[in-house]
Amino acid sequence: MARSENELEISPIISEFESNTVVNMASDSNPITLTFNNLRVFIDDRKILDNVSGSVKPGEVLAVMGPSGSGKTTLLNFLAGRRVGDSKSGEVLLNGRHVNKKLKRKICYVLQEDLFFDNLTLRETLTYSALLRLPDKMPKAEKLKKVEEIIEILDLKKCADTKMGNSLKRGLSGGEKKRANIGCELITNPSLLFLDEPTSGLDSSNAYNLVKTLEAFAEDEAKTIVMTIHQPSSQIFHLFDKLLLLVNGKVAYYGNSSDVLNFFERIGFPCEEHYNPADYILEVLSRGAEVEEKIVSACQEWIKGTLPIPVCVDRRSITTSSERDNDSAVLPLDYCLQNRASFREDRDSDSLNSSPGALKEVTSSSNVQQPENDSTTDGEKLNGYTNKLAEIQNSSPAVVYRPKQDITVHIDTSGTNRHSIRRNSMEEIKRMMDNTSEDGDDDERHNGFHLDHGDKWPTSFWTQFFVLSHRTFKQSLPIILSKLNLVQNLLLAIIIGLIWFQVPHEEESISDRRGLLFFFITYWSFNPLFHALLTFPSEEVIIRKERSAGSYRLSAYYFGKCLSEVPLVVCYPIVFLFVFYWLCGLNPSVAFLGQALTLIINAILAQSIGLAIGATVMSFNKGIVVAAVSMLACMLLGGFYTRGVPFWLKWVRYISFLTYSYENCLIMEFTGIKDHSCAERTSYVECKNNATVITGSQILEHFNISRTYGENLAILVVFIVVFRAIGYCSLRFLHKPK
Repeated sequence: MARSENELEISPIISEFESNTVVNMASDSNPITLTFNNLRVFIDDRKILDNVSGSVKPGEVLAVMGPSGSGKTTLLNFLAGRRVGDSKSGEVLLNGRHVNKKLKRKICYVLQEDLFFDNLTLRETLTYSALLRLPDKMPKAEKLKKVEEIIEILDLKKCADTKMGNSLKRGLSGGEKKRANIGCELITNPSLLFLDEPTSGLDSSNAYNLVKTLEAFAEDEAKTIVMTIHQPSSQIFHLFDKLLLLVNGKVAYYGNSSDVLNFFERIGFPCEEHYNPADYILEVLSRGAEVEEKIVSACQEWIKGTLPIPVCVDRRSITTSSERDNDSAVLPLDYCLQNRASFREDRDSDSLNSSPGALKEVTSSSNVQQPENDSTTDGEKLNGYTNKLAEIQNSSPAVVYRPKQDITVHIDTSGTNRHSIRRNSMEEIKRMMDNTSEDGDDDERHNGFHLDHGDKWPTSFWTQFFVLSHRTFKQSLPIILSKLNLVQNLLLAIIIGLIWFQVPHEEESISDRRGLLFFFITYWSFNPLFHALLTFPSEEVIIRKERSAGSYRLSAYYFGKCLSEVPLVVCYPIVFLFVFYWLCGLNPSVAFLGQALTLIINAILAQSIGLAIGATVMSFNKGIVVAAVSMLACMLLGGFYTRGVPFWLKWVRYISFLTYSYENCLIMEFTGIKDHSCAERTSYVECKNNATVITGSQILEHFNISRTYGENLAILVVFIVVFRAIGYCSLRFLHKPK
C-alpha cells in the first residue's frame, strides 16, 4: 500500500518507544529490557572496561564485537552478574531494577565451551535440565514434552539418543553440542540470553543457521539476546539489530548494526564494496592507538548526535599541504558519488536533529557555502552542490533504517515537527541510558509488565536430591563399574588367592595372614581414593556452570553424589573379597560378614578422603601429591610395618584410618579361629610355657589389640562424616561459582 505525502516512516530508534507497550504485552514470558550504565572493571589496577553503556530491548539481538582482549567476555560476565575483576563500578538494570538471585532465573548464560557429562545422551541431558530447572508444580509429562519440543526446534532429533562424548570418546559433533548447549538454557524459556562466542568452532553454514535461529527466536518470542562474537561472516553480521564495538575496554561504536559503516564513513574510514563489514571494522581498529582514540572520540559524538557529516571534495582541487593533510572528515569525491545514496540518507537523517545552518555545502572548488538563514527548506540547502552531485540534490527524502514491522505515523512534514520528532527520540534514548533504579516501580508499571521475583530455587531440595542422585548414578556407572575395572579386580583377587592359597594354621603363618589382611585393606584404600580424586576437578566446570545458572543447591548435589555412588564403590570390593577369601582359607565362620562390613566402611572412607582432597585442591596433579603423601603416612603408621613409633609421633597413629580398619580385620580373622601350632623358636609366652597351640585371643593380645570391633567401626564412621563435611565446605567456600 502506497504511503501518502503526510505519512513518514519512522526509524526504530523512534518507533521502539512508541510500540514498547505493544511488544511487551505480546509476550507471555515477561520481556526484559537490559540497561547498563558506566560499567568499569579493574584487574590489578589495569582498566578492563571503561565507561561502557548501552541497552537492549525485547526482540533485539545485541552483538558485542572487538579485537581479542578488548573486554567482550568481561562485559558479558558483568551483565550476567558473574564475578569480574578486582573492582568494578556501574549498574546493570532489568526493567529499571537491579539484578538479584531470584531474577537470575530469567537469565541464561551460554558458555563458549560446550560442557556436558560425557556418559549421558542428549535427551537425558535435556531431561535432567528440565527436571531441575522447571518448577515442581509443572507435571513431569509436561516437562518431558518441553524437552521433545526443544529437540525438534533445534533439529537434534537424529542425535537425541547419542551420548554427548568428549575428546577421547566419540559422541555429538561440534555443531550438535553447540545447539545442545543452547537447548539446555532454552528449557526454562528465559527472557534474557547471554551467549559467549556461540559460533566458535562451527563452519560458516552452521554458524549462520545458529545465529539465524537465535535472531528469529528473539523476534518471535520477544526475547532479549546479547552475544559476543569475534569475526562473523557478512551474512551473520546483517542479522544483528544492535552492535556494541569494544576496543581496549572502550566503546568504539554503539547503535544499529546497519549504521556502523555509515559511522565509519563519516569519520574518514569508508568500507570498500563487497568487503565483509566485520573484517573491515576489526582491521581499522588494529591500525594503532591514534586511530583507536579517534574512533572512540567520534563514537561519543555519534551517541550524542553531534558528529558532523563528512565533507566531499575533489582532491585534485586541493593545493595547499595543510588542506591535503586534513582528512579527518574529508572523503574523496569519487567515493561520494559511488555512495551517494548513503550520504543522501545521512543528510536527511541529520536534518532532523541539526540546525539548518549546520549543514555544509561543498562546491566543485571545495568552497563551503552557508545558508543565509535558519528557515531554509531541505531543497534550498542542496542548491550549493555541484553538477556531479546533482543526483543527491534531486533525490527525495529517505529514512536511514526501516524497522522489521513498519510503523506509520501521520505528521506534518514541515521542518519544525521533524526536528521535534528527532529531538524527542534522542531525549528518550538519553533518558533510558541515564536511567537509574530510583524510579524502578514506576518504570515497571509504565512498561506494562512486572518481574516475578518468585522463590530462589525452581524446585525443592528433595526434587533436586533425587534427580541429581539419579544423574550421578548414570554418569558414574560406566566409569566405576567398567569392564576394565572388573577384569583388573578379578585377576588381582585370583593372583592373591594363589599366592596365599590355603594358609596353614601355624605360628609361622600368622605373619602371612597379617600381611594378607593389611594388603587387601590397603589396596581398597588406594583404589577408591584415587578414583574419587578426579571427581570434582573433572566436574568442576559443569557444576560451576549449573550453580551459576541457579539450577540447584550445592547441598542437594553433594549429598546426592555421596549417596548415589555408595553402591558403585562397594561392588568390586565385595567381589574381590569373595574370590580371594575362600582361596586363602581365612576364618570360615561368620567372620566373613565382619570382614565385608569393615571393607565396605573402609572403601567409603577412602572415597570420602579422595573427595575431600579433590574438592580442596581442585587439581588432579596436586591431588595426587597430597593423596600419595597422606596414604603413605597412614600405611607407615597403620601398625603393620612398625610398632615402635617414637613417643612424640604416637599421636599421629590415631589419625591414621588404616589403624582402625586393620585392627578390625585382625579381630575378625583371629576371633574363633582354629588354634595355631607353636613353632620351635616361638615368640609367644604360652608356647614357652610348654603350650603346644596358640589361641586366637592370645594372638590378639600379643598384638595389643585393645579396642573392640564396634569401637573401631564407630571411629571409622566418624572419619567418614568429618571428611564428607570437609569436602562440602571446600566446595561451598573455596570454589564459589563466578
